Amino acid sequence: QSTNMHKPARVLPGDQQRVDFLRSLNILDTHQDIAFDRITEAASEITHSPIALVSLVDGHRQWFKSKVGLDVSETSRDLAFCSHVIAQSDDDLFVVCDALEDERFKYSDLVLGGPLIRFYAGAPLIVQGDDGCRYKIGTLCIIDRRPRNLEEFHYPVMESLARLVVAEIDKLRGRLNEMADVIEDFRFNIHVPHTDSYDLPSERAPYHDCDPPSLADTEAVWRAILAGRRTAPFHSVPSACSARSSSCGADSPRSSFFSDADEDLWRWSESDAGDSDAPQWTDRAPASGGGGALAGGDMDWD
Repeated sequence: QSTNMHKPARVLPGDQQRVDFLRSLNILDTHQDIAFDRITEAASEITHSPIALVSLVDGHRQWFKSKVGLDVSETSRDLAFCSHVIAQSDDDLFVVCDALEDERFKYSDLVLGGPLIRFYAGAPLIVQGDDGCRYKIGTLCIIDRRPRNLEEFHYPVMESLARLVVAEIDKLRGRLNEMADVIEDFRFNIHVPHTDSYDLPSERAPYHDCDPPSLADTEAVWRAILAGRRTAPFHSVPSACSARSSSCGADSPRSSFFSDADEDLWRWSESDAGDSDAPQWTDRAPASGGGGALAGGDMDWD
């Protein structure tokens, strides 16, 4: 029997917990991000490598959050050099000087075919979870199509750049956690928060006669934001307001959400609904204008 076969990296016990943590970060399949791109560009330039990647190792694939010198967005996990990095018992840089001379990779489709990998160096991306565990979710790696060594002074450079990637991921986690809190507040204040008040024959809730089905469209906006998209379908968000529910005796809630004033302008609105017949509105334009482009972290989530 022929032994000329590619040898995938071993899967460590508890890998599903690592995969679950990676997926909980909500970073997979998100759009290009200049913060990550700057890091891969720096890795490519400093190490004189034609390819540099931020690779995240999912259950059956590796997906590239950022890439330089490569067109594809993902490959099979079985073929991934990065899978060997997360399977290591240590946190060291993983270096392959010549893949054609390495039994683990010499028969790999990524070596014998495009992108014709000969040299690889990957620094693990280690993120600490809320449970205190450290998870290797992927790598910052560089690739060359010719065999070579990694210069000694490039080792600390790659490790430092990998820490920068982790710092950016932690920033995303913080924003996502804040947004999750906002969503909960949004659901409570606007999206039929009291089931006992949603029993009208017309299937309309007593929130200024807003249709719950139309309010459900806001879910698309929040999902887009959570997915890291730079734009969201604000045109689908109904102009609606939240007022006090007489059935539950709530005191004057204050609600903030997007108001679709016209197709080219969206506003962040606040409602002090002390009087359900005459809500008071404050419209605030986003920090930077333009048809639904998110302005960053300048919104006041009162």
